[in-house]
Amino acid sequence: MPPVDHPQPADDERQKMIDWINSHAMTLKCDEAVFPGRVTVRRLNRSEYNNTVRDLFGVDFQPASSFPADDTGYGFDNIGDVLTLPPVLFERYLEAAEQVTQRAVLAPD
Repeated sequence: MPPVDHPQPADDERQKMIDWINSHAMTLKCDEAVFPGRVTVRRLNRSEYNNTVRDLFGVDFQPASSFPADDTGYGFDNIGDVLTLPPVLFERYLEAAEQVTQRAVLAPD
């Protein structure tokens, strides 16, 4: 309710609020299955990929520079419904992973 130093609702107004909460909020049917819609599997765009590699592995190079250009939608290149994973990009992901491991992981002599 309002802070103590502010005007307080009358008792009948409080009761109306309590009745509304009990009749609406407390009667939600949470046990029924609801279809929330489809979920888009999202991939990183080129900039996000480069930044993630840099932040996770501490290697400062641009492995995504060889990736094909990202698709754009509504002027953005990071919308999950727009970004696809064509076979050539998947191959470039594998090549980039090899480059990252060569630069980030030191093999014992």
